[in-house]
Amino acid sequence: MLPYPLLLAIPLELWEYPLVLIGLQNSDMKKTAFIIIFLLIPLLFLLFNCTDYNKRQCEEFTGFYNDVQFDIIILSKPVAEPNYYRFSVRDLASKKDSILSIDRELVSLSSIWNIGDTLTKNRGNTIVELRKRDSILNTRKFLIEWTCKGTFINGEDGDIWERRLASHGLR
Repeated sequence: MLPYPLLLAIPLELWEYPLVLIGLQNSDMKKTAFIIIFLLIPLLFLLFNCTDYNKRQCEEFTGFYNDVQFDIIILSKPVAEPNYYRFSVRDLASKKDSILSIDRELVSLSSIWNIGDTLTKNRGNTIVELRKRDSILNTRKFLIEWTCKGTFINGEDGDIWERRLASHGLR
């Protein structure tokens, strides 16, 4: 990390040469330029660094979500925890009942999950398939895909589905 406080502690007189290069003449302009140059440049650096960090973090999450796999029947309404949903399920492969916690980022539409609905997630992608026992808005199958660009439901932006469900009193 760069020692920004050290840069800001250097007297203005030492920075006159760069300020003359950008055509500043009086001391008020030098102070303004000093603030602009030495406060905004680090902020820009931080902004680009955060963008890169967010991209790397998103790629890590995508890798993690790609490895998750389940094929379950919902046995209880989900309980919302700070970072995940917790609910009772029956694993279709083992036929065993258990409590499952699923990251909130990975799944959506929890408000329309009902007992008896099926959630399936295969390894190698970030798509969760919700198969409803009873159709909602003439739809029984919802493909919920998590990407770095957002959540998509049946190929549409997740926000569109959220608004559609809300307009029908389903949110």
